[in-house]
Amino acid sequence: MYFQIIFKIQDNIEKELSSERSKMDITFVLPAQCISYIISLTTPRDASRLSLACPAFKSTADSDSVWEKFLPSDYKEIISNSSSISASSLMITSLSKKDLYFYLCHNPILINNHTTSFSLVQQTGKKCYMVGTRGLSIAWGDSPNIGTGFLYESLGDISLSSMNDG
Repeated sequence: MYFQIIFKIQDNIEKELSSERSKMDITFVLPAQCISYIISLTTPRDASRLSLACPAFKSTADSDSVWEKFLPSDYKEIISNSSSISASSLMITSLSKKDLYFYLCHNPILINNHTTSFSLVQQTGKKCYMVGTRGLSIAWGDSPNIGTGFLYESLGDISLSSMNDG
């Protein structure tokens, strides 16, 4: 008899604690869309950390709506200008936004007739363009920006003699 009373009391206490925990848990208080919006205002690094830190945030932090915000607004246009048309359409349609983000961070794509590569900086999501030598147009001759004047403007206080010494 005493055991039944103790078990009932213990059940009631557990129910009350569970109720209190759910009141303090943000995932029970806020709708998933709000949590998604809040996470999208952070950085890609923070979103990844949130998905690992809190199981309730995982599905929201990994959602396309969050990672779409981390991709550049013109990512579809950039990918469509990729040298490989079939690969570009496959990337846009088959990968999740999170996978696409990390793909573009780790695998630069060639654009502009193979003269430029495009990638994303993983920590910030900023665009990174690398122009190959075939994509450069260098002016020679009487251009005032070429020569020692350009060198002095670019290097500031560094003199040519200190460059030759070291």
